[in-house]
Amino acid sequence: MYVWIAESDDWCEYGFLETIITGLEKKEDTVFGYCQSFCVDDEGKIIFQSGHKKLEEYCAKENYLENYLTYGNAVFNAGMAVFKKNFYYSVNDFYKSFRFAGDWIFWAELSKLGSVYINARPLNYFRKHDKDVSGKMYASGLNFIEEIKALDYFHKQLHLNNNLYFKAKVKLYARFVAGRKNINTHIQKQVAPLFFKDISFFRKQYFLMLAYLYQAKTGLTKKL
Repeated sequence: MYVWIAESDDWCEYGFLETIITGLEKKEDTVFGYCQSFCVDDEGKIIFQSGHKKLEEYCAKENYLENYLTYGNAVFNAGMAVFKKNFYYSVNDFYKSFRFAGDWIFWAELSKLGSVYINARPLNYFRKHDKDVSGKMYASGLNFIEEIKALDYFHKQLHLNNNLYFKAKVKLYARFVAGRKNINTHIQKQVAPLFFKDISFFRKQYFLMLAYLYQAKTGLTKKL
């Protein structure tokens, strides 16, 4: 049995379910699969489109978290994915304690149970607006608290290696610094210390240098 979470204001191409389920059935150990998605505004205008480097891929459970979830959630919309129901009961319910990053943790947990099928075709349409849960979290800056908590979980519970964990937090901190002028001062004071928890003074200086270099290389400040 398969589960597809189709939200009320999203839609998909006619061949979506056939494409993903066919992919899931080709390999018995596959736990979930997904296509690419168009993100559209309230008027139906395309804001961006996700992509994938291969037309089709099966990613092993040992590699999916590291390759596709470390620097963000590749399955950013539940409607782009289908999962096998029987694997759901083996997922830790820790994800339920989140408002923003719960899906990110859910897919990470699920990926540790088997391989993941990825299709490069954009078959899903995801409507994005400022008043949805993620929009409100981004606007307030509270998303950073949950994203840090998620990365800590990946590191401690799902065994994300130290190097990738460190780099992911550096990039997240660079985003935080670039956009913090738009974040309430009270929230800033809550978020900033979380990046440096259990980090030595010299490690913190290295962390800050990498964040600065990442900002300069990507032009992150200018983009925001």
